[in-house]
Amino acid sequence: MNETNVKSKLSDLLGTCVIAMIFILAGIAAMYFSLNNYYARKHIIDHGVKAEATVLDAMRASSSKKRHKSGARVRVSEAKYYLDLSFEDTQGRTQRVQSTKYDYRERGSKVQIAHLEENPQQFEIIPPQGMTLLLIIAGGGAFFCIIALCVLGAEIRRHMKKR
Repeated sequence: MNETNVKSKLSDLLGTCVIAMIFILAGIAAMYFSLNNYYARKHIIDHGVKAEATVLDAMRASSSKKRHKSGARVRVSEAKYYLDLSFEDTQGRTQRVQSTKYDYRERGSKVQIAHLEENPQQFEIIPPQGMTLLLIIAGGGAFFCIIALCVLGAEIRRHMKKR
């Protein structure tokens, strides 16, 4: 085997390793951030103080639009809102907080929340939204890692057999 052919095969192996490492790092980052967020939110729900909050205001955050096959736009009412909420903490103090995106609630309506006793600004509306999506993202990250490791292992095995 000549020297040029060996260098070419090593550069192919190195390129595959670099790409696999990028996929592994992206998968690990997706798993870390989504699971970290999931468990932080779950901790608030499981160990937080339950309270009833009043919706003071609802600010529109986004809405989704879809195109029909005919090309005409069809509006889908899946708008999300930031809710401005007020509730009393365990000390009897009124807390005013703003939620992340949530379904619409009318002003004056009540929602159930869970908040940390030591920091009432950390709260979750019950039932929480987006928790399943966090687990799906973590699963996607794990899938990236597994596929990258399989490709990397196959490439190393192929390289070792040709020696």
